[in-house]
Amino acid sequence: MISEKRLPLLTVLILAMAVLAISFSAILVRYAEAPALIIAAYRLIFTTLIIAPPTLILKRAEFKSLTLKEFGLAVAGGLFLAGHFYSWIASLGMTSVAHSVLFVSMHPLFVIVASRVFFGEAISSRAVLGSLVALTGAIIISGGSFQAGEGTLPGDLLALTGAVMMTGYLMVGRSLRANYSTLPYTFMIYGIAAAALTVLALTTRTPLYPYSGFTFMLFVAMAIIPTIMGHSVFNWALKRFSATLISLLFLGEPVGASLLAWFILLEQPGPIFFPGAAMVLLGLALVVLSQRGAPKPSAPDQNLPE
Repeated sequence: MISEKRLPLLTVLILAMAVLAISFSAILVRYAEAPALIIAAYRLIFTTLIIAPPTLILKRAEFKSLTLKEFGLAVAGGLFLAGHFYSWIASLGMTSVAHSVLFVSMHPLFVIVASRVFFGEAISSRAVLGSLVALTGAIIISGGSFQAGEGTLPGDLLALTGAVMMTGYLMVGRSLRANYSTLPYTFMIYGIAAAALTVLALTTRTPLYPYSGFTFMLFVAMAIIPTIMGHSVFNWALKRFSATLISLLFLGEPVGASLLAWFILLEQPGPIFFPGAAMVLLGLALVVLSQRGAPKPSAPDQNLPE
């Protein structure tokens, strides 16, 4: 594994690009004129279609070692990812970008608890402190929004549901990602999530078409920018750097998305947002940093280029 203290300049630029890429997700969703279920479905459909050719050409041999247990984990991971995208995208229609991105970014807190329950990992005092700080910040941010007349509480809860779904996805990925390189892993997870959302759309009779050409362009942009250039890059980095570093980079999304919403959507955060956001980010950073002593992923197999 490359030392985190001296990251190559190219790697720093790639990871910075990934942070910026995921920050555009909320903005692209806001411009898409389609139901949340359809946005989530097409985002993953186009992502799967884009990565299918290189996966099937370059990495098809890796699927030969797929066991029934691993396939079951992939299905679970895909369903968690589908739930994450659907609930988070739906939340954007019911609350502000700042609220939505901050609440959905609280998944590190749930990961700490899930790691304790399923993997028996101890929770440090710093993690507990960070959790309390982050939750306090969230309460501050939404303190003025818990009134029924303002209508943002349902959106905040949906975004929080997206964080829980992301936790399940990360727990599955923790077990499955070590055995597969980036393309096969993401192809399986994205494909299963896309199929699940498509079936749900057909079952609920949510129209898959017609939508404007501009909206379909946004679907493709979501697939390329925040998904492939963002989430997939972080999946690539997980085999090279510790989860601590990658989780810290994810904390850049709430700030980036809120600032982009301010400049692009003219959705200026209220004054209470800034101290609350600072507490959420500080708390999450404390939680992630408390895991610095945890085992790091093994170096990628040199015979399987990522």
